[in-house]
Amino acid sequence: MQRTARGATKYRPIIAYLAAQRGSEVTCTFAQIEGIVGFPLPRTARTVTGFWTDRLRPHVRAWKQAGWQAHLDFPNRRVIFRRDAGGEST
Repeated sequence: MQRTARGATKYRPIIAYLAAQRGSEVTCTFAQIEGIVGFPLPRTARTVTGFWTDRLRPHVRAWKQAGWQAHLDFPNRRVIFRRDAGGEST
């Protein structure tokens, strides 16, 4: 359980950033996300969809609970966060 809390806390700045957004969609490059969270993303963030979508990962649970889903655009090295209209259960 402690590992989960640490992981979610580590990515808290992106959750706060998303919470401050007014629109239903936010596009960020990997570099922008690194600037927001204040550390380099792991290599898997650039190559593995599950880094952004696997609900077992604490950071994914955190933005899902905040009402967002991540959609990957690997060729353009960016993430499109979309508000989850259906709630956290999707």
